[in-house]
Amino acid sequence: MAPGRPRALPPRASLRELGEQHGAERAWVLDLDADRGKAVVQIVVVDLASGSTAAAGQGKATIAKLGDAIAEATDAVIAQCGAAGRTLGPPSLAELDRYGRAAIARDGGRLVDAWRALGRKVSPTSQALRARLEAAGLSDQIPIGERTRLAVARGDSERARLWLRSQLGGNKDDAVLALAAAEAAEELDEFERALPLYDRAIELAPDSEAARGGRVRLLLQLGRIDEGIAALAALENPDAELLETAAELPNLEPSTRAQLQWRLATQLETKFESERAIEHLGRAAELDESLGAVVLRESALLHTRLGEPEQALAPAEQAVQRGAGDAPLLEALGSARHANGDAQGARAAFEEARRLAPQAPGPLIGLGEIAMETGDTAAANLLLGQALALAPGHTQTRLALAGLMRATGQLDGAAALLAESPGGSNA
Repeated sequence: MAPGRPRALPPRASLRELGEQHGAERAWVLDLDADRGKAVVQIVVVDLASGSTAAAGQGKATIAKLGDAIAEATDAVIAQCGAAGRTLGPPSLAELDRYGRAAIARDGGRLVDAWRALGRKVSPTSQALRARLEAAGLSDQIPIGERTRLAVARGDSERARLWLRSQLGGNKDDAVLALAAAEAAEELDEFERALPLYDRAIELAPDSEAARGGRVRLLLQLGRIDEGIAALAALENPDAELLETAAELPNLEPSTRAQLQWRLATQLETKFESERAIEHLGRAAELDESLGAVVLRESALLHTRLGEPEQALAPAEQAVQRGAGDAPLLEALGSARHANGDAQGARAAFEEARRLAPQAPGPLIGLGEIAMETGDTAAANLLLGQALALAPGHTQTRLALAGLMRATGQLDGAAALLAESPGGSNA
């Protein structure tokens, strides 16, 4: 996951205007600084009438434990407001991703995408989101095609069929209605009827991932495996559940199954389901030995992005031993060695990564941190300054360099560095 540069909090005037639109008295503003596997979450509650800060909280964690950081910041805010703390455990990174994708899809009018993003998870947050989706699904302001698809996704195929009967006659060129009809027929196990409906939906909207994915799912259910696997290979962004279904089919060639496991792992990684992603990477390597080094590399990089350098060490070392040696892997190896107390080995890995990618700030930051720990302030100053020049938006590097300058008596320089407005993005 690429770290995001922390954004400036919205101007209080803008928040006040937003609050007036929604009839709100206060606004909760969340700011996330994600950097090299670590996350800092700040939550500020703004009183919209006065523009003052009513409460504030901060939490820190690795990316893998982002939910802990959000919960820590939230607890601090709740305590300042005089309320009791939370009783539920913090959400996992995968849960946060599901809630975020569901909220974005809902706000974009894609009710079915929102419903499916929630998966089967049962929690107060998911139940609240589902209730809002169900209410939206009965609103005339939502196109009938999307409402019908939501009815199917919720398991109310009979309601969907009634709506379809009343609409399809005069809307034969509506791609969403055609897709809804296909999904309703599939849900009712009318597979032979559903297939031409999916074909029609694709004809009307050739780029529809939902229609093309539905057709793949149906082909696999009909036992047309070769055709279904070929159609699945052509999908740019297939659903993880569909990939998992295909990967478990009997009588597949090992190379085909390995590719499916690989694609499944990639999709799971994008949804922050890291443990499952690593599991399926391992299965891919077992099926196809040629993927061994690549799988080890991906496993090391995934652990590094999640802020788990200790777990990244073994796969990173093994990937290098097998011939992988690109700059991102070597940077991950440097971070892993450093976290495990091997400063000399870390320095060697960072130096090689720097040689391969001289414009990447990561190796410079790693070398700068080692220099700081060993008391070589001159080298640390130089290395962190070079890194900041390459990535001006790298907040943690800016803070580290300012702290170093302050510690060495460069007070004016430290103040000027902190006063500068960061530009660009984190590495």
